[in-house]
Amino acid sequence: MTAENSLPEDAVSHEELLDLGARLQQALKNRADPQQPVSQAVTDVMLAAFIARNLHQGGFAQLFFNAQGGYLREMADMLQNVNARNTLNLYERAVRVCLADKPGYQSFLASDFVSDSALKNALHEVSLDYFASGLQFELEAAAQLRLVCQQARIWLRQHSCL
Repeated sequence: MTAENSLPEDAVSHEELLDLGARLQQALKNRADPQQPVSQAVTDVMLAAFIARNLHQGGFAQLFFNAQGGYLREMADMLQNVNARNTLNLYERAVRVCLADKPGYQSFLASDFVSDSALKNALHEVSLDYFASGLQFELEAAAQLRLVCQQARIWLRQHSCL
């Protein structure tokens, strides 16, 4: 990453975000009352970690494949909540790619991911634009991610999970 595209000094690193997301996921599995609602910050951090990991590993094709059609609206809402405008715009473009070819989308989700797929290739094109933009998710959302991560850490402490 170039100096102008590096994270602010007080930003949450990629590794910290993934670690916090994993700890939140584990805490939710272990809590006494699984029906008790959690804060929006907890949800946002878990979704942010999922998005960051998948975009980093394989772009939008990896993200959509691993999501398997779940939490698509929630991911868009989280991107909006953390002011990740560039990522949200490209995410919405990827959604439109999937909606334009519903049979191809379903076939892609049922595939082994490595098999050739026109839809996967179209999602890779969106990913190329995302990476070419130089404004990746954690960078553009750094300020808001820092805040929601702080709130999620408070939730973990309150639930004796930190």
